[in-house]
Amino acid sequence: MNNENTKYKAIFTDLDGTLLNSQKTITPKTLEALKQCSARGIALVLSSSRNLEGIEHIPKKYGIDCYISALGGGLIVDKDRKIIFEKGMTAKTAQSVVNFIETELPFVTWNIFTAEELIVKNRVVKEQNIVKAYAKNGRAADIDCGVSADKMLCMCSPSDTKRTAEVLSKEFDDLAVVQSSDILIEINPKGLTKGLGVKKICGHLGIDLSQTIAFGDNFNDFEMLKTAGPAFAMENSPAEFKKNFEHIAPSNDSDGIYKILCGLGPCRL
Repeated sequence: MNNENTKYKAIFTDLDGTLLNSQKTITPKTLEALKQCSARGIALVLSSSRNLEGIEHIPKKYGIDCYISALGGGLIVDKDRKIIFEKGMTAKTAQSVVNFIETELPFVTWNIFTAEELIVKNRVVKEQNIVKAYAKNGRAADIDCGVSADKMLCMCSPSDTKRTAEVLSKEFDDLAVVQSSDILIEINPKGLTKGLGVKKICGHLGIDLSQTIAFGDNFNDFEMLKTAGPAFAMENSPAEFKKNFEHIAPSNDSDGIYKILCGLGPCRL
């Protein structure tokens, strides 16, 4: 079915805390809503800071036909997984960040993402179980092996996260440093955001930004929500994040995306 009579042409959604509930699953109602939107010709875009490998299992598991904006907008692929856009930081830049962290912020654990692998600092903060989800797909290694870095992810205790992000932003003003949760900090080339991903995919599809809907729950979703329209912060988002947005969706544990899509009209449930 084509989308000629549909006001909205694309839906952009974050994964953790947004599309996925607290059990890391897509609820039946939300899944049905997405599939009905897809059947009407509306493009679905999974937008995440994960690498492609960390996202791909979701559309496969649920039978979702979608575009993927991975690595915070650093790698964008179409439904056939052909690359639409790709941009990362040089290995030299990533090494500079690692050296600074090792010297000045020894309590910070760092990960380096590429399109297909993960390089993990050989240290785990066990009491917070920070890297459990990543270590099984990664390897402890030095970045000076020549790997091109698509994104860096830093992890520390909640009490240190805000200050750590401030220190890194000041030291590396040519990079974008964004706190994405109470324990996570993302580092990307400046200008590389999920919002850029929205623009790249809209350009690829030939649609206007006003014809998009976006959902997100944390600060790394900020540019995506500010670029798209209408945009919805999830009810489970931090208060400091939600205050930036007029529209609030019910929480990820309350079928928030399903309820908004039905209210706006893209799905008929």
